[in-house]
Amino acid sequence: MYALTLLGATAYTPGSYAPRLSPEAEVPHHDHSTSSWLREERASPQARVTLTVALRVEGEALKRLESTFWAVSTPGDPEYGKHLSNDQVTALLNVSHERVSAASHHFAAAGAEVTVAPNRDMLTVVMTAAEAEALLSARLHWYRHSRVKAAPRLLRAAAGYSLDASVAQHVSLVGELVQFPHIAEKATTDAAEPASFSAAADEEWPKGCAAAQCDNFVTPAVLAMRYKIPAAAASGSTASSMAVAEYQGQYYKTSDLATFGESCKVDVSIKETIGGDLPVAGVEAELDIEYIKAVAPAVPLTVVYNSQYSLLAWARQISSLENPPLVRSVSYGDECPVSVARTVSSVLGPLGLVRQRREAAGFGRVHADGERRLHEGGRARPLHPLRVWRPGRLRARGLRLLEEAVQA
Repeated sequence: MYALTLLGATAYTPGSYAPRLSPEAEVPHHDHSTSSWLREERASPQARVTLTVALRVEGEALKRLESTFWAVSTPGDPEYGKHLSNDQVTALLNVSHERVSAASHHFAAAGAEVTVAPNRDMLTVVMTAAEAEALLSARLHWYRHSRVKAAPRLLRAAAGYSLDASVAQHVSLVGELVQFPHIAEKATTDAAEPASFSAAADEEWPKGCAAAQCDNFVTPAVLAMRYKIPAAAASGSTASSMAVAEYQGQYYKTSDLATFGESCKVDVSIKETIGGDLPVAGVEAELDIEYIKAVAPAVPLTVVYNSQYSLLAWARQISSLENPPLVRSVSYGDECPVSVARTVSSVLGPLGLVRQRREAAGFGRVHADGERRLHEGGRARPLHPLRVWRPGRLRARGLRLLEEAVQA
């Protein structure tokens, strides 16, 4: 949805009056009374801003994309399994060179460094805050999380943004401006365990790990029993590949992974790390790594780290790889309901397009809501260095999705 407005550029471009469009006019402005993010000082004019510009894909191309997705993904269809190459996806999206050129030149003329994604459907623009504010008719402020003190501050637009109508017709949205990520608070570690956490009298869960604190917690052996994962999955060659996505501050320590692997008899090896790593134990990162390898130890694992809290930036990062991993686990959430809807249910918005286009190319997508559900009630307890939870708290949905994706 676009909102058409007539904006005098005021302090941004004196003397210029032109129609402007707000690509995300339906997204509510930041509301401090409901958001966990608090607005702080305005960005300094020279602060560097990195934004992801999602270019518009025509409706007919989206229809062909959806049709292709279902055809290559449905057993029995003549096209089943005939996944597209990256070049074929680019051709199917068919974002015109004129569109790419118009949008690129518009941002470059304002002083931005512009990089075009391989599929020609996204731009990465880097510019100063002053340049971004002038171009987008926006006010950029720093925001900090009200409860998670360790969360990095974010630069966001305080009251939306707009684009000159001549370029807005080519743009679906400008990311990293109005969406705020959901950041899970640390679970309570010293509260008494409810009785419901104990296994029922008729339940016999395998332990599978040497550490004493693993008794009656979810371990790789529990997953193998619960989801009937065959022992053959732990060995042999595979043509598959998988990746986990980690965001700001979520790193891993190889010593933690080694301890987990030795105790629980799992090969927690990492084939490649993209985006860098520091020897810091991130609870979410180590949980993701340890348990995706617990489900599919024979599948090569790539860790994709992104310094931004941005699903669009992650999609751009993945799409730019020559041989992206086939299955990817993404632990991510937005506080903005519109963004969430686009991400998980819509093939018409650019975030939905990222999901659908990658699956048409033969890529699985796993959103790791299982870990979120393990934390429900504030009683999940990550035991350093073994990230394990009681079977009584296991929520099947997220882990079942992971199992199905890996086996596929």
